Amino acid sequence: MNVRCILKKSIAKSIILTGPAICLVALASGNLHAQRKHYTPPALVMPLHAQRNQLHTSLGIGRGVDINLSYALSDHLAVFATGTLHNGWSRNRSLLAGMLGGHPSYYKKDNQALAGGLGYFWRPDANSSKRFETYVGAGKFYVDVYRESEKGTGYFISSVQTGYWSLFWQLSSGRKVKKSEMAAAVRISYSNYDDLYHKDQGGMYKPSVTEGLWGMHIDPALSYSYLWRSFKFNGQLGFSWPLFKVAAKETRTEYFLGEEIVTTEVERQSVGLAGLARLSVQYTFDLNHKADK
Repeated sequence: MNVRCILKKSIAKSIILTGPAICLVALASGNLHAQRKHYTPPALVMPLHAQRNQLHTSLGIGRGVDINLSYALSDHLAVFATGTLHNGWSRNRSLLAGMLGGHPSYYKKDNQALAGGLGYFWRPDANSSKRFETYVGAGKFYVDVYRESEKGTGYFISSVQTGYWSLFWQLSSGRKVKKSEMAAAVRISYSNYDDLYHKDQGGMYKPSVTEGLWGMHIDPALSYSYLWRSFKFNGQLGFSWPLFKVAAKETRTEYFLGEEIVTTEVERQSVGLAGLARLSVQYTFDLNHKADK
C-alpha cells in the first residue's frame, strides 16, 4: 500500500510540475514556429549509474534519432557520449494557426549533433533507492533547415544554415520504486554560434548574416522509466528557457531598382525557447563480473 501511495504521489507531482511546462511550450509554439529554428537542444542525459563498470546504452527519438552511451569508470566517475541525426521532412503548425484554420509549413532538415563529457554520481548510502548525478560536457551542433509552404511544391519560405558550440552543466536525481524509475534534472548551457545564414521568402535576396550570436539557457526536465530486467522504457519531457537577450550584428542585402542595398544593424535577440521531448529504449550492461575475472 505504501508503494502505491508513493507512486500515486509521484505521478501527481509529475503532472503538476509538467503541466505548466506543457502549456507553456504549446502556447509558445506559434512563436517557435515563426523563428528560424537554429537552436536544437538535445534531451538531457540521465543514465543514473549505481556502481562501477556499468555501460548504459540508449536509443531514442525526439529531436531526430539519437544514441547515448555512458560508462561508469569507478563507483563515482562516468563518461558519456551522444549523437543525434535529424534529416528528412517534417510538418509543423503552431497551436494558434491550428485554432484559426491556418495551413502548416513543411521543413526539410539536415541537423546533426555530437556531445560528450564527464560525470560524478553517488547515493546517500549503499541501500538507498535514490541516485544523484552531475555532468559537465560540450557539444557541436550543425543546423540546415529549408522551409516550404507545401511539401515538394518548391514554394520557398525560408532557410537557415549555421552551427554552434555548446558547454553545459547538469544536475539530476532519480529514485527507483519497484518497476518504476522517476527522475528530475536541470541543465544550464552556454551556446556560441558560427555565422548564421538566413534567407527569406521568395529567394529574391542574398542570405542575411548574423554574427556574434550566443545565449544561455536553463533546461528543467522530468523523466519516467518502466523497468523490465535490464531494460528501461523511458519518456522525458521538459523545455529550454533563454535567460536573457544578447546583442548580435545582422547584415541584410536587398535589391531595389537593380541596386544592391546592404544594411547592418545590431539588435538584441535571444536564441529562443524550445521544447524537450524524448522516447527511448535503454539497456544497462553490468560488466562487473567480467572485470572481476
